[in-house]
Amino acid sequence: MNLFDTNIFIQHDHFCRRDVFISLWDWLANNDKNCCSIIFVYNEISPHNSALTAWANSVPSGYFIDNFINPIQTEFQKVSRYVVGNFPVSQERTNFLAKADPWLIATAMHNNADIITFEKPATPNSTKPKIPDVASYFGITCHNFFDFCRNHNIKF
Repeated sequence: MNLFDTNIFIQHDHFCRRDVFISLWDWLANNDKNCCSIIFVYNEISPHNSALTAWANSVPSGYFIDNFINPIQTEFQKVSRYVVGNFPVSQERTNFLAKADPWLIATAMHNNADIITFEKPATPNSTKPKIPDVASYFGITCHNFFDFCRNHNIKF
């Protein structure tokens, strides 16, 4: 299973308009690589714009995984404890924990999934929690969307 981060949808929305890149958007919604996302990502893209929200509402039922099941909540607690214990108190840490990011990692942990994101690891000595760094601690692999496509011979 592969889980899409919020930035996959938002960046594609900015640079790959749905009326031009129809096959990309169709693939994002209905693909054979077992790709999906989580409800917290849906909640982050919903206020982005009405067209992206309409697209998100058109994907198959279950595409956005419900994170409110006990096993994922248990994994979220592990992620949260790790972030609180390893990153200093800061607005960046607070923002990370308030977003979809720790839930994405927790869902990947529960489902033995990889994360597809455009986010890059933090620079050395950074105190900002980033998906690739926190996920790596828990043995979760992150892929850049373009590398993921190359690795799976996906072309649009």
